[in-house]
Amino acid sequence: MVLVGPRIASIRRVFERAWGHVRWKMVAIIILMGSSTVLFAGLAVVIVNVVVRRESANVAEKQIQTLVQASGPSPPPYWTMSTAAPRRG
Repeated sequence: MVLVGPRIASIRRVFERAWGHVRWKMVAIIILMGSSTVLFAGLAVVIVNVVVRRESANVAEKQIQTLVQASGPSPPPYWTMSTAAPRRG
């Protein structure tokens, strides 16, 4: 009966040492998975941002085209007019 105590203590020490190694490996795996999850989430946000900006640009372009078409023909810009500036005299 006296030998049971030291043997259990030895097994316990071996188990604690093994659990310590496993625990650090688990922590490393969780950190790596967490960081990769954060990177994928960031990539998803960037992709959504690009898609939304492109769609917004397309909507704005269509609105501008609609306004230009609705306004009808516009007069030529002032710098293309052939009239000379009045002389001061």
